[in-house]
Amino acid sequence: MSNVKIKGRQVVWGIVPGAGDTHSSGIITRIGHKKAGAEDFVFDNEGFTIAQIFYDDIDEVSVDVMCESATAIPERGDAITIAGCAALVQSADVAWEQKAVKKLNITAKKFVNLVES
Repeated sequence: MSNVKIKGRQVVWGIVPGAGDTHSSGIITRIGHKKAGAEDFVFDNEGFTIAQIFYDDIDEVSVDVMCESATAIPERGDAITIAGCAALVQSADVAWEQKAVKKLNITAKKFVNLVES
């Protein structure tokens, strides 16, 4: 079995390159993906569930990212691109930091019906 090699920066947040401002980026070392959303139930006259309604779909992505120590941690609500998927940061924290490298844990959500303005 061959070793997996991650090439290039797979996570970008802040102002994207070419827009004339700064951005931050890192290399993904772990990724998790969860599909969720809101739900409701329809009951009959006796109180039994006869239907379930799914709506407001959400994709939740959690990643561990390796980056330089000087890299700013993304703020809640920041737009972030994770492996090509645009989402909004829900939480971020520093897992560890040593010398010139730190590891961030970032959780982001993509609301399927959200229109960015």
